[in-house]
Amino acid sequence: MQELVTIVVLVIPFVFVIVITWLKFYEKHKQNQLQAELYVKCLEKGQPIPSDLFPREPKPKTLNIGIILIAAGIGISLLLWLMSISLSSFIKEASTILFSLTPVGILPFLVGVAHVMIHFIEKKKDNGENAK
Repeated sequence: MQELVTIVVLVIPFVFVIVITWLKFYEKHKQNQLQAELYVKCLEKGQPIPSDLFPREPKPKTLNIGIILIAAGIGISLLLWLMSISLSSFIKEASTILFSLTPVGILPFLVGVAHVMIHFIEKKKDNGENAK
């Protein structure tokens, strides 16, 4: 019985993610289907197609993503460093391993920095195009 509970507890988060992902794709599919039907009806009746029928996808907010990734990178490194310090008095090997993994947080940190740089470069480019 204990093994069954353990398996269920481990499987539930994965099932939850799969169900949520499926629901999101299903909702998007239905929305696209309704838009296509409206488009066909407009064409059949000779009516003009509404301009907001097919909205443009918004640009990803690179500044928000960048700040989140920077914070995540710092958080990961800080967490691993603090765990290595707290375990140093109990288990020396685990402390050494965790301390050697501390640079893992550099990857999301640098990707975040790149997103912030892209945001400011695009902003500068957009301001330059608007001035012309």
